[in-house]
Amino acid sequence: MSSAPCAPACRRCGSGAAGLPVDSPTSSPSSTPWVISTDIYVIPCDESEDGTAMEKITVITLSRGRPELLRRSIESVRRQDYAGPVEHLVVIDDCERTAREIADEVSASTDHRRVTAHLMRRAGDGDGTGGGGGTGGGAGTDSRAWIYPRISRLLNKGAALADSTWISFLDDDNEYRPDHLRGLMALVERTGYSAVHSARSIHWADGSPYLEPRFPWAHVPGTAEEIYELMCARGIWVRGTNVLRDRAVPIDVSVFRNSTIMTSRDAPFLVDQNIWLMRRDLMLAHPIPDIFSERDLDENMGPDDMQLKVLLSQRIPIASTGEPTVRYYLGGVSNNLRPVPRR
Repeated sequence: MSSAPCAPACRRCGSGAAGLPVDSPTSSPSSTPWVISTDIYVIPCDESEDGTAMEKITVITLSRGRPELLRRSIESVRRQDYAGPVEHLVVIDDCERTAREIADEVSASTDHRRVTAHLMRRAGDGDGTGGGGGTGGGAGTDSRAWIYPRISRLLNKGAALADSTWISFLDDDNEYRPDHLRGLMALVERTGYSAVHSARSIHWADGSPYLEPRFPWAHVPGTAEEIYELMCARGIWVRGTNVLRDRAVPIDVSVFRNSTIMTSRDAPFLVDQNIWLMRRDLMLAHPIPDIFSERDLDENMGPDDMQLKVLLSQRIPIASTGEPTVRYYLGGVSNNLRPVPRR
C-alpha cells in the first residue's frame, strides 16, 4: 500500500494524512486503490474558520424493554463534542413501555441534539420489519434465526427514516466517548471515504474492563482462547487490555469467515455495528441483508458481519481511527445465548 496516493488534505485545517490511500471519484472499482481499517489515529481538526455549517449525523439505536440502559446511551450521544447537529433516532422494537419511559428525553430535544423515537410493531412481514428472513417459519423470537433478520430490517428502517448525510449506530446498552463522532468525521475529512470506524473498549455489564484472555464471542466452545491469541498476534486485541481494534482486510469475500469462528488460516473480518460512521446513501444503496441462510446461522453471521461482507464485496474503501471511542458492554444479543463466564 505504500505506493498508493496519499489522502487529500483536510478540507478544514489543511493537514494531510500521509501514507493513507484514497480512491478517486472517477476511478472504476477494479482500479481504485483502497485501504481497509488502517490503524491510524487522526487528530480531529476544529470547525472551519469561515463558519461553514457542519454536516448532520443521525445515530441509530434499536431498543426493546431496557429504558434504563437506553437513557445511558442517549446521554452519551447528547454529550458528543462534535460541533455539528446530531439526531439520535431510537427505533423501538414493539415496546410501548420503552416509548413511554423515554418520552422526557424526546421532549427535551433541541435542534442541535435531537432525540426522536419510532415504535415499530411486530406485525409480521407486511411492513418489511417482521422476523423470519429466509430461514423458514416457526423460529422463536429468542433465536438467532428470528433476531438477526429482525435487527437487519430495523437498522435498514432507521437508515430510511434518517434525513442526514451521515449515519452511525449505537446499541442501547453501549456508550460513545465524547469525542467519538468528532474523531470519525475528522477521518472522513482526511480521507474522503464514505465509511469509517473507530475501535472499542470491552467491559463487563457493571462497567469494569474485560481483561480475560478469551474472545468473548467465540461461537465454537473451547475456541475462545485460541481466537484471543490470534487477535493479539494480529494487533486487533491489545494484549493485557480491554481495547479491541476492529479490522478487516480486502480479500475475496467468498472466503469470508467472521471473527467468532476464525482460525489461523483466516483473514480478520471484524467491524462491530456500534463503531461505524457511513454515508446514509451508501447504506441505502447497500442495505444490510435480511435473509440468513442455514449456513449463515451455523457460522454465526450477525447483521454487522453481513453488512461488512456487502461493503467488502463492493470494494468500498474503509479506514479506522484506531481509537477506542465506543464503550462496549458484554451481555447483548451477540453473546447472551451463550453467556461469557467470569473467572
